Amino acid sequence: MIHRASLFLIALSLAACTPVVHAAPANEPGVTPAATQSSLDQARARWRAAGITSYRVHVERSCFCRGREPVDVEVRNGAVTSVRITETGAEAPREQWEWTPSIDAMFTQMSEALRAGTEVRAEYHPTLGYPTVAVIGTLANDAGTQYNYTSLTPLR
Repeated sequence: MIHRASLFLIALSLAACTPVVHAAPANEPGVTPAATQSSLDQARARWRAAGITSYRVHVERSCFCRGREPVDVEVRNGAVTSVRITETGAEAPREQWEWTPSIDAMFTQMSEALRAGTEVRAEYHPTLGYPTVAVIGTLANDAGTQYNYTSLTPLR
């Protein structure tokens, strides 16, 4: 009897120490709504309809990882051609290029994550459709990654 009571008290103590994570409502200000394959497909269609294949965009990445400094990315004909650290203007190390996806590559990553059952949250540019915020995974729970795409400038 003492053994069961001890186990119960240990379990109760552990439960009290475990943080409870509640999802905030998607309509709460500052909360990025959960992405669905449908919302992602609609945004991707707007992006494709805009016909922008060459552009410069500012990217900030939040994660528990290397290479988190803000960068300016240049994409020509859909391929990343330059990644520069915003603060210094210096070219980022080549390995960081892999961590800085083009907008098309970000759509692919988001879609693959959704298919795998990974949480994805996103906000999209209202007319051009590209993700202005993309969160893959949960930052607090599984060391997910958040990408912010801003200052998109089409290039000729």
